Amino acid sequence: MTAARYSLIRFLADPARNEPINVGVIAWDASGVRLGLDDAALYRVYRLNPNLAKAAVDHVEELLESSIVARWGDAEGDPERLLSPFRKPPVLLTEPMLTNGDGSAANLEVVVDRLLRRLVRVVPRGNERGPKNQRVVTYFNDRFRRLIDEERIDTDVELPTGSGVTLAVNFWANSGANVALDVVNLSLSTPRKIQERVYSEAGKAFDLLGSGSTVRDLIIYCAPPTDDNLGATVAIAKAVIETTGATVTADREEAAIRFESLIGRR
Repeated sequence: MTAARYSLIRFLADPARNEPINVGVIAWDASGVRLGLDDAALYRVYRLNPNLAKAAVDHVEELLESSIVARWGDAEGDPERLLSPFRKPPVLLTEPMLTNGDGSAANLEVVVDRLLRRLVRVVPRGNERGPKNQRVVTYFNDRFRRLIDEERIDTDVELPTGSGVTLAVNFWANSGANVALDVVNLSLSTPRKIQERVYSEAGKAFDLLGSGSTVRDLIIYCAPPTDDNLGATVAIAKAVIETTGATVTADREEAAIRFESLIGRR
């Protein structure tokens, strides 16, 4: 197994907010260089920055192809110097890092696809929090249908945070509102499992509301357990998440009304 090298391609639409989003990968080894961009990631850049000219986002692939890929073979033994101009916004390349390869052109394609899946592409949330969670999400989808159709609300959005990590929320209203609604399923069998879920969500909320994040308000709906004996555990869970500054409720109607009011206000 031989080493390949790669750089993440990041797009920084607003230097003042310093919230770059991973949009692709460029990888190279002795066989050459390969470029991979994710269309969904580029679209997220545009959706999260509505004042950004779409042409600027669409131009990324052409820019990197002409500036790096097309010139790679003529780089006089030091092709990595072609990456140096991309250290300032809007298109940023990270410092080169090592990954596994086998030195063949075919394998380099596999390397790029693997890195895109691991570092760039958003994994669909699907049923990761269980069927009850999906029923609750369906309730909000139905309730917000008009706003979703009008593109005032996006669903299953990855948001950049001040820590550099992107985190998924179920619903996001941009265009000046910058309000997120997330659903966490607490319909679990034991207090310990609820506690683990809660501290995970609290950490997520802390990042989403932290310095450098796009999120102004975060509403978290905690889908309660069916076991009434776990009511006290849910109350403690709610208090823990609220320490992050998020609005937390176990009433889905209340969560929806709060979300809608914040969208309408701005």
